[in-house]
Amino acid sequence: MEPSPRIVRAYGELDAQTVAPLVRGLAEARAGRSGPLHLIVDLSAVTFTDSSVLTPLNEAWSDCRARGGWIRVVDGGHTTDRVLRHTGLLGRFPVYATVLDAWEGRTAAADRS
Repeated sequence: MEPSPRIVRAYGELDAQTVAPLVRGLAEARAGRSGPLHLIVDLSAVTFTDSSVLTPLNEAWSDCRARGGWIRVVDGGHTTDRVLRHTGLLGRFPVYATVLDAWEGRTAAADRS
C-alpha cells in the first residue's frame, strides 16, 4: 500500500514576491522522508499565479520521481492550469480538481479552458 501523500497548500497570489511559502512548504514536505514520496500541491485557493511556481514544482517533481513517487497539482480555479498549459508542462503536471481526486489519481476534465 502506498504511503499517504503529504499535502502542501498555497493561498492568494503566487509570483516572484510571494512564492517563498510554497517553496518552503515543498522543501519541508520532502525533508526527512525515505522511500517513495507522494506530494499533493493544493493550489485551489490561489487567485493568480505566474511562472514563479514552475521552478519549485519542477524541483519537487524531480525529487519525487527519483524517490519512486509522484507529485500532483490541484487547481480548482484554472489559474495554474493556464500557466502549465502555456509552458508545455501540463503533461508533467496534469491538474486535479480536488485533493481527493489527486489522491485517487482522477485528473480534471481534459477540455478545461
